[in-house]
Amino acid sequence: MKRPRLLWIHAGDVCANLAPRAIRAEYFDVEFCLELQSAQAWTRRFAPNVVCFDFEHPEAAPLRAMRDFKLSNPSLPLLMLTAQHSESLAVWAFRARIWNYLVKPVPKSELRANFNALSRLVGEARRVSRSIQAVRALMPAEDIAGSEAPQARSLQAVLAQVEQYYAQKLRQTAVAAGCGMSSSAFSRAFKAEYGLTFSQYQMSYRIGRACSYGRDRTARPAPGWRLGSKTLRTSRAHFAIC
Repeated sequence: MKRPRLLWIHAGDVCANLAPRAIRAEYFDVEFCLELQSAQAWTRRFAPNVVCFDFEHPEAAPLRAMRDFKLSNPSLPLLMLTAQHSESLAVWAFRARIWNYLVKPVPKSELRANFNALSRLVGEARRVSRSIQAVRALMPAEDIAGSEAPQARSLQAVLAQVEQYYAQKLRQTAVAAGCGMSSSAFSRAFKAEYGLTFSQYQMSYRIGRACSYGRDRTARPAPGWRLGSKTLRTSRAHFAIC
């Protein structure tokens, strides 16, 4: 049986793709579209069953392009990933009829739940009548399997800490101590949950903010912000232009 096809569209300046490639490959044959204006051509060429729009900091033009893409391809399920989140953005996205809206970094369990539901949905798409497929609600802090809830809450708090203090260098040992874990245990837990190390996430987030400042000349960095030489080298190694 042929596997379903997933078209992954980098919508705008995506500075860090935090969805582990291995998880996508478990469920789909994947093709990448690196230019939003080529999305329709890639759709005709690749004939995907599912499309994912991957945003870092969504802007009006790419969001309109996603909305217009959905209008042109009403039967294709659209998954939206974004690093920048707001309630108004989520409401708009669902009104634009996306299939689901995920905030990066996405926990592996949540990615697998979405990909699994989408692959089953696609598998039944040719039937005249099919049951509705939905992602089982994943309980975060209120998880009834209470043994994992404190760790999940701690890791989510770390993400908020990085967003608040991205202008400063957060040391893993200090962050791990705040979670009540050793540095090595924290590193394993973070990578198991999000698919990348804490230092990789911190670097990705800083590069993403640097890209947003590069696009918006009127934006002012946070007090104390300084894009260090290591961040610059990493940014240049991954992206020719932010």
